[in-house]
Amino acid sequence: MSRFLIAFLVALFVFSGDPGFAKAPKPMTNKDVISLVRAKISQDSILLAIEKSNPAFDTSATALIELNKQGVPDVVVQAMMRAEERPAAASRTPN
Repeated sequence: MSRFLIAFLVALFVFSGDPGFAKAPKPMTNKDVISLVRAKISQDSILLAIEKSNPAFDTSATALIELNKQGVPDVVVQAMMRAEERPAAASRTPN
């Protein structure tokens, strides 16, 4: 009986899953990219972060003007725009 109870509790723990464990990563926003640029993170690192992100970028004309004013390089803005074009499932699949 006690072995059954232990096995049941272990199975319950393993298969119940922690809701925090399966959460998708926090979406990357324009504000995040601006923060990275201001922190002088290398352009290559920012591009890689965008590529691996769960994108939630605002690429409206107004937002693009603001990104330019904040000193975000064109190549980074273009990567943000490409990331928005990715299929939603692919952008959330862990690597």
